[in-house]
Amino acid sequence: MILLLLFALSLTLYCSHVSAGTNSVTITEASGGIRHDATTALPFAGAASADFTITAIGPVSFTSASTATSNVIVTPENGSILK
Repeated sequence: MILLLLFALSLTLYCSHVSAGTNSVTITEASGGIRHDATTALPFAGAASADFTITAIGPVSFTSASTATSNVIVTPENGSILK
């Protein structure tokens, strides 16, 4: 008799400081003194460059259920042109 158990696993992977290209990822599961490692190669795209930055000019104060207006500076980045 063969018993086959299937488990669905949803995993979200957040990475920082990962080089673009194929990188090795190891997932380790441990329970009750048993450990299992699974390694796979995943492709990572390069980080997108920002098109612009937004900088607030001074603080803004407002109370609950009200609105406020603030001035900001929008600066193009990486050769972008603001229209």
